[in-house]
Amino acid sequence: MKITKEKLQVNSSAIISMSYKFEEKTLLVKFIGGRKYVFNNVSTEIFFGLKHSESIGKFFNKMIKGNYKFETL
Repeated sequence: MKITKEKLQVNSSAIISMSYKFEEKTLLVKFIGGRKYVFNNVSTEIFFGLKHSESIGKFFNKMIKGNYKFETL
């Protein structure tokens, strides 16, 4: 069985959850205020770095925010 998507509840002061679609390389991030963003062309390595980082928010701000095209939901 091939895993195509991973969804996580996260421990962050700004982010509630995130999910990653491996084949599409899209990252959905849901923030505490209810905003949702889909980031495109996010590599699996970046997703795993985010998932395993000591601070989800710091990693997000440094490695994702401003570096990937996104859509709001």
